[in-house]
Amino acid sequence: MPHSPRADFMQEAGFANLTGISANVPALYQYPSMPAGCEVYSLTAVLTALGVDADPDDIVATYLPFDATDDDYATAFWGDPYSSGEGMPPAIMLTGNAVLQDADTTRRFENATGARFDDLANLANSGSPVLVWTTLSFEDPQFDEPLEANSFYYLEHCVVLLGTQGDDVCLMDPTQGYVTVSYSWFKYLYEQCGSMALKLA
Repeated sequence: MPHSPRADFMQEAGFANLTGISANVPALYQYPSMPAGCEVYSLTAVLTALGVDADPDDIVATYLPFDATDDDYATAFWGDPYSSGEGMPPAIMLTGNAVLQDADTTRRFENATGARFDDLANLANSGSPVLVWTTLSFEDPQFDEPLEANSFYYLEHCVVLLGTQGDDVCLMDPTQGYVTVSYSWFKYLYEQCGSMALKLA
C-alpha cells in the first residue's frame, strides 16, 4: 500500500500547468450550503468549465434523480444532498447529461468506472477533467479489499481530477478547493473505492 498522503496533501491557490477544459474548472465549495453535495458541486464545476450556466441548487431541484430505476439505487441519489447522502456515477451521469441536453450542447458525460487510473490521469492532462470517487480528506478507507463499483461506503467523496504535477495529482475538491495529493495515494484510493469515475465523451 502507498504511504499516507498527509505530508503531500496541500491546498493550492491554482494550477499553472493545466490545459483545455481542465484549466477552466472553478473552485466551488459545497459548505455550508450542501454538506452531502460533493457530487453535485464537482459536476457543477465541470459544467461551468464547459460554458454551461449551472447552479447546484437548480441541479438538485430540477435534474438530480431521487427515484431508483428498476430498483437500481446507483441510478438515484440516496438521501438528501442538503444533509446526508451519496450519489454514484450512474445517477450523476444522468444528471449531468440532462443539464447538457437542456443547454443544447452535444457534449455528454460517460461512465468511466473501471478505467485504469493512469488512463484517466492522461485524459485530464489532455484537458478533459474527470469526476473521481475517493474518500473525504483522502483518508485511508481501510477496506479489506477494493469495493465493487457503485457500492455505498463511509467517507464517500467526489472530486474533479484536473491533471498531474510531478508526483502529484491536481484536484478540485468541493470541500477544500484546489489541492494536490500524491499520485500513488490517490490512485490507491480510486481503486479501493470501486474505481468509479465519469469522463466527458
